[in-house]
Amino acid sequence: SYAHGGVDTFTADPLTPGAVIWQGELQGIALGSTVLAQGYIYLSAIGPNGQEVRYDYGILPADLPRPSPGGSWEAVATVTSDGAQSTERQIHSFGQSGSLTLGTCTWALVPVGIDYGDYDEALLWFPDLGLSVRSGDVVTAITPLSLMP
Repeated sequence: SYAHGGVDTFTADPLTPGAVIWQGELQGIALGSTVLAQGYIYLSAIGPNGQEVRYDYGILPADLPRPSPGGSWEAVATVTSDGAQSTERQIHSFGQSGSLTLGTCTWALVPVGIDYGDYDEALLWFPDLGLSVRSGDVVTAITPLSLMP
């Protein structure tokens, strides 16, 4: 949950080992769905309008790297959208380990910066959960489904 009222739901992708499915909602409006390898690398995204974009790295999602503090990796993804293909060079950089405390829970995190060429993205990746959130969003709660009643 976020201070701006948004809610993200992450579930393991039953069809893709090493991937999670993100679904976002803001004030009751669905924001779309994204499949993320290792919880931070785009595999596919479907916007609220139904348009789908797919990313192929030529590597099984479970074999894509997990963020390693202080490390980095580069990739060239084949991007397919509306039947057209292009390539996208990505540089993933990982910051030093940190933590986020919410109430009585403390979650380990690794800052992730991704340079897509045309734009950058900054994330916080939670290794214990295998998911990420945008670093500019104010997280107010993390509730793993396995802990919910």
